[in-house]
Amino acid sequence: MKETNHDLIATHEIIRVLETSLYFSRNIIDTQPDIIIITDLNGRIYRLNQHGMNFFNRSKTEILGRSIDELSQGRVKRNFAEILNKVPFENTSFSNEDMNDDLKIYWQITRMVDSHIKIPLFLIKGTDTTELHLAYKKMEAINSEKQKIEDEIKKAKIIQETLLPDSTLPPAIKLESIFVPAAETSGDWFGYHYDEPDDIFNVYVGDVTGHGLSSALLTGVVYGAIYSTEQLFHDQEKLFAAYTQSQRLMLLASAANSMILKADARLSMTMFFISIEIGTGKTCFLNAGHRLPFLYQAKQGQLSRIKGGGDILGFSPDPRFDVYEFNMQPGDTIVLYTDGLLENKDKSGQVIKEKVIRQMIVDRKGDIHQLKTDCLALMKQSWEGTEVEDDVAMIFISYKA
Repeated sequence: MKETNHDLIATHEIIRVLETSLYFSRNIIDTQPDIIIITDLNGRIYRLNQHGMNFFNRSKTEILGRSIDELSQGRVKRNFAEILNKVPFENTSFSNEDMNDDLKIYWQITRMVDSHIKIPLFLIKGTDTTELHLAYKKMEAINSEKQKIEDEIKKAKIIQETLLPDSTLPPAIKLESIFVPAAETSGDWFGYHYDEPDDIFNVYVGDVTGHGLSSALLTGVVYGAIYSTEQLFHDQEKLFAAYTQSQRLMLLASAANSMILKADARLSMTMFFISIEIGTGKTCFLNAGHRLPFLYQAKQGQLSRIKGGGDILGFSPDPRFDVYEFNMQPGDTIVLYTDGLLENKDKSGQVIKEKVIRQMIVDRKGDIHQLKTDCLALMKQSWEGTEVEDDVAMIFISYKA
């Protein structure tokens, strides 16, 4: 529509007033980091800053006096005139973030109040939110992926919990355990198996380097190697009938070592294997680089270490394993544990002292239930208010108590 001389005079008068207005001075408008546009009720533009010109991709002379809806067509799919003519007018805002426009703008529309202005004018402020929108979308994708990982970790934790042993024990054995993972999933694992035909009870405790999902998965690999080998002994009884208690421990350790090497997870595992012949108390053990367990001998009232060494699992296809023997007497207690027991720190940076654990074992005189309760209380007292950095497993075994 062609402008009349009257329209041009009115336009120039409004621009002159805006240029001299204290409230909307050139400095205020031009120094704004956002798009600034001043229009009338019909969306006709009277004033804008450099960001506004960049938005329309036109020069100032090509913009002034034209409709914002006309100029922004295709970039902002919204009818400004419809908003401006709403009665009664209310300051409003909207965004095109839910649309397919490449450029995302958050618009704020405010009625101008100034004594020099005789017709309704509106300040339209546009904030470019494109980068923020993209960052939000990336964050959504990251959170979605994070949720998937957390779901997988929860599933892994459920699976790992099924790897812990059930309550099947020979009548002559009492067993208590503590399991404190440092993360959702743990690198510590323990298990036991009662071979009823041969009346032999085997116990295992292991500690994978590190903790978390990869370590937990490796415990699953070791679990499979140990129990599949145990099942092989059972299914092929005639084949393994000539194998001694010590030889079977060697086979169990070798199976675990082979599976860790095949997993190629660049992880290793310390492990302690104990085999108790229930009828006689003959006990064989193999130590694959693990912490030495405690042995409390009830008759003598003495506490000692179960000493013996061997290579860590997962370091070599031909590890050095040695099996040692001793005899358990009625009332004797074995306490196995992993590194976290003596390495996790309290708020002041102190760790639980080994001598404290030793004294507790002696004082309880084979009462493993009370010993477990006291150890849990000690851990809670020591680590309360801190994040446990390493997994903890403890197994208390009492023979014919």
